[in-house]
Amino acid sequence: GYFHTGFTDAYIEDAEWDDWYAYESDGRPFELRITNVPADLSAGYEAYHEDDLSDDIGWEFESDGVDVVEVVYPDRAGTHYIRVQAFAWSGDAYGTGALPEHLTQPYTLTIGTP
Repeated sequence: GYFHTGFTDAYIEDAEWDDWYAYESDGRPFELRITNVPADLSAGYEAYHEDDLSDDIGWEFESDGVDVVEVVYPDRAGTHYIRVQAFAWSGDAYGTGALPEHLTQPYTLTIGTP
């Protein structure tokens, strides 16, 4: 995925700040990995049960360029939502020169068995 929806316009809509994924869990712990994090961006995630998006069941944020690796411990089976976020970044998306790395480099989200 691309942070900020790949930044195709001069304005980022509210819905484009975060990426949401659904994961069908059997209730056992699962490992969540966000890799290929751009060097100029801090990434993170929050995980939720499908019936309660106000109470996270896991979260983690890392420093610029650091991959996020965390085991999530759901308390029941079902659909879980993963919210991937760009927490903080450096560099501007305006002016002369190339776009910052965090606007052009895709990240990889992997969910599996710990």
